[in-house]
Amino acid sequence: MQNALVLGILCVCIAECYSKIMEEIDADERRAVDAQEKKRLRISTAHDHATYIGHTDPGHTSASLSVEVSPSEWRSLMRNAVRAEIFGVGDYKEKCFMTLVDSLEERQKAWHQSPPAPDCPPTYRSVCYLTDRKPTCLIILEDAKRLIQLLEL
Repeated sequence: MQNALVLGILCVCIAECYSKIMEEIDADERRAVDAQEKKRLRISTAHDHATYIGHTDPGHTSASLSVEVSPSEWRSLMRNAVRAEIFGVGDYKEKCFMTLVDSLEERQKAWHQSPPAPDCPPTYRSVCYLTDRKPTCLIILEDAKRLIQLLEL
């Protein structure tokens, strides 16, 4: 029971972090627009996968591709990257954030639908049988989902 609550709260924290990332992306776009700057996007290959290099230190790594894009194009690319982390893409959806949230939600719903083990403390058993309110572990996961929906991805 406690593990479910801790994992749910962790999901809320991760969702809040995604929100802060999106705020920083928007702020960086506004700063670049105000300064009339282009944004540099550098992509290199590592372990046969393309990866974004988030800093512009030319001595750090050699990029196989470097392009300048408008702030709005950069914002769109970064939002797409965050969307992919949250919802996954193609065959890589099993390791995304929302798959974790949905899996935890399914697990907890199943746990609340089946009778608790006889050695389960009575206070936890009574929570499972209440029909007038939703279990806290599911409410917390709904909060994480709500925070993600607010990102409008």
